[in-house]
Amino acid sequence: MSKKVCLLVHGPFSGNAYSEIFSSLKNSREKNIFEKIVFSVYKDDEKMTKEALLPLMSQTNTNCEIVCSEDVFNPGFFNINRQINLVSKGLENLPDDCAVIKLRNDQWVDFDAVLRNLPRIQRENKILTTNCFSRKDRLYHPSDLLLVGSHENLKIYYDAPKLSNTHFETEYFFKMARLSLSDFQREFVPPEAYLCREYLKRKGWKIENTFKDSDRALKSFFYFS
Repeated sequence: MSKKVCLLVHGPFSGNAYSEIFSSLKNSREKNIFEKIVFSVYKDDEKMTKEALLPLMSQTNTNCEIVCSEDVFNPGFFNINRQINLVSKGLENLPDDCAVIKLRNDQWVDFDAVLRNLPRIQRENKILTTNCFSRKDRLYHPSDLLLVGSHENLKIYYDAPKLSNTHFETEYFFKMARLSLSDFQREFVPPEAYLCREYLKRKGWKIENTFKDSDRALKSFFYFS
C-alpha cells in the first residue's frame, strides 16, 4: 500500500477553479500529504495557465508542475480523446508507486473527506468516484469528475483506445441515422461509460450489457462517495 499521494488536475483554462482548488488545499488538515501536484493543460492555454497558477503555486511547499499537450482536432462531448490525452500526460509525470487524486480543473473537493477514504480503496484495490453524474440509468457509467486510486489502476483506466471519429463525425452519424430514443440509447456509449467498459475489459470482466451486470461490475471495481 503506497503512502505517497499525488494530485492530478486537468482541463482547459476556460472555466477553471484553480483558486478554489488551492483554497481547499490550504484549508486541508492533510495538505502536507501530497508529494506532487501536476496540472495537465493544453499548449494553447499555457501562457494564461502559468499566469494564473504560478502565484498560487508559490504559496505551497508541495512540488507543483505544469505539463502541456496539444488539443485534439474538433474537440467536443463525443470525443473522449481530449481527456485521455491530458490525464495520460499527467500520469506520466507522477511516481508509479503513488495514489492519485484525479480532479477536473473546474471542480474542487474537500480533500480531507477524500483522503479519509484512501485506506479503504487501497485495501480493496478499487477506484473512488463521486455519486455526482454517476448514472444508474446508463450501463457502466461512473462519474469521471473525480477518480481516486492507485497510479497503476488510473493508468489502465486511461489506456483506452483512442476514438477514430471526431466529435462532429460522431454527432453527424447519430443525426443522420435518425434513431429512435431507445435505439440511440442502445447504440450510443457515453464517454464515461466508454472509459469504464475498456477498464473492465482490461481487468478481465466479461461485459454482459445488462443493468444487473453493470451494477455488479461497478460494485466490484468502484467505491462511490
